[in-house]
Amino acid sequence: MKRQWKDKKLKDLVWTCATTTTVRHFEKALVELKKFKVEAHDWLIQIPPAHWARSHFSGRAHTNILLNNLCGVLNGKIQGGRDKPIIYCLEYIREYLMKRICNVQREIDRCHGPLTPTATSLLDQMKRQAQKNRCIFNGVKTQVTTHWGDQFIVNLDEKTCTCRHWEITGMLFSYAISAIWDKIKHGAKNVPVLEHWVHPCYWLVTWAKVGRPKKKRKRAYDEPATQWHKLSKRWTTVTCGKCNNKGHNSRTCKGQGGPNDKRTEETGG
Repeated sequence: MKRQWKDKKLKDLVWTCATTTTVRHFEKALVELKKFKVEAHDWLIQIPPAHWARSHFSGRAHTNILLNNLCGVLNGKIQGGRDKPIIYCLEYIREYLMKRICNVQREIDRCHGPLTPTATSLLDQMKRQAQKNRCIFNGVKTQVTTHWGDQFIVNLDEKTCTCRHWEITGMLFSYAISAIWDKIKHGAKNVPVLEHWVHPCYWLVTWAKVGRPKKKRKRAYDEPATQWHKLSKRWTTVTCGKCNNKGHNSRTCKGQGGPNDKRTEETGG
């Protein structure tokens, strides 16, 4: 797109399409883009929105990142080994990861709180914004009105909001925080603290977990154990497939023979 159309306003319109979190606002932004330049609109809609627009993110990854900055960070960190032979490059990456694991562990040891430092900072920002919102509860859902007049519906039971920030990122947005505060204000008991409503991927205990992931598929609760666990042969007697005698197998058979020897029966010897 940058090669075909070099226009600041067009760039801003595309970013509006990409950063909106609801399908309704996404479609509205597309209409504005089409009014400005039909060719750019027709080119853009050929790309599935799930690849570039937050409004179509499923929420499975719990992130709203649109850029490939992570790739840039990785390339910058392995710059000292990229131009070397592959074995040296892999060794360089291994040593870097060893150092990083130690650095991260030291950072974890310094942290105090239910959430990671970055998540704590984001939640504090949302708390300040939530103080300006106004709530009305209807018995199931909460209508949240911002100080500039926009309205959103929060369902705390399903952990959803019509802004979709909560579903996409797993992090509480200001509207959900306002709904939780309103629930506590009106006497609801046993309401969890704000940090509990945040997805576990942002918890400090999750960050602190280390170890290699399991490779074996987890067995379903209703699957028989024998499908996934080998039965022990301890205390069982092995029968040879050659001579049909017990106490050894066909690989270790040395022609011991005996009353059960198949070859003796077949030859009559």
